[in-house]
Amino acid sequence: MSQQNVAPDGVFLAGTFNGWTNNNPMVLLGNDIYKLTLPLGSGDYHQYKFKNGANGWETVPGTCSQNGNRFIVIPLYPLLLMQFVLGAVIPAVLHRYL
Repeated sequence: MSQQNVAPDGVFLAGTFNGWTNNNPMVLLGNDIYKLTLPLGSGDYHQYKFKNGANGWETVPGTCSQNGNRFIVIPLYPLLLMQFVLGAVIPAVLHRYL
């Protein structure tokens, strides 16, 4: 969330996995880095967006979106998505847990 004024109510991840609600607040780790762990099923397809505050939907550029949302197919192994810029096209770095 660098270069962003974070809303007082925090940062959220909303998507098809939670009915597009604010039920998944992200945890501030420090240095504008936020974290969230979710149990999602292997092979599941999800669309999602980051939210800066309860009503602060990000605008996802068309070059990395489906229906205006970010998207992912959950792989068979646990993964860590890193380095997203709110409203920007930056590929996630996927790390496989050993």
